[in-house]
Amino acid sequence: PIYVYVDQNGPVSLAADLTITKNAAPGQVIAGTMLTYTLLVANDGPATAVNVLVSDTLPGGVTLLSADPTPGSQQPLSWNLPILAPGATRTFTVTVDVDGATAGVITNTATVTSTTHDPAPANNRAAAPATVTGEADLGILKSSAPKPFTAGQAITYTIVVTNAGPTTVATLLLTDNLPAGVVNPLYAWSNGAYSTTTRTWSNLALGAGGRITLTVTGMVTVTQ
Repeated sequence: PIYVYVDQNGPVSLAADLTITKNAAPGQVIAGTMLTYTLLVANDGPATAVNVLVSDTLPGGVTLLSADPTPGSQQPLSWNLPILAPGATRTFTVTVDVDGATAGVITNTATVTSTTHDPAPANNRAAAPATVTGEADLGILKSSAPKPFTAGQAITYTIVVTNAGPTTVATLLLTDNLPAGVVNPLYAWSNGAYSTTTRTWSNLALGAGGRITLTVTGMVTVTQ
């Protein structure tokens, strides 16, 4: 049979009610890890939909890793279906990497359209929010040289801070207290700002896999 959409003016066109739903997994994701979006497009009929276009706009703060099936274009991702029969469905899977510095709620929006008349266009759009949180495995290593040391000799302390990820740390604060017996310290740091008064290292941002170094050289007044 052939179906048509009828309004007060009479027959208008073939009618196909397309719908799209979308979800994000996991719904709460750690920055620096992967997030998968699943889109489901369906034709609730009654007619076959032709020239179906599925479009998916990725949010900021993510990087595309893969899409199945392969999209015809990127950002927005798009897929063209010549026809979609009544009762038929199509599933699309998109995997992204959430950037290490991303935070808060990110929302992915997808749409489906067709040149066939859709009597219920309100269900042609779907959004999937995900909440991005941070998690970073920080490490610190401190060493000194020479060993042993004697009074009147210079000693250098080296502090190395690392971030094993997966999230970028935007506000890192390090406090280093020199032991008694070390005087006239000189400081050198790789980035950020160091206060010789409070002996705090601030204004630091450390990405996943990154490291920063602070060296302190002073004069020893006691013998080990």
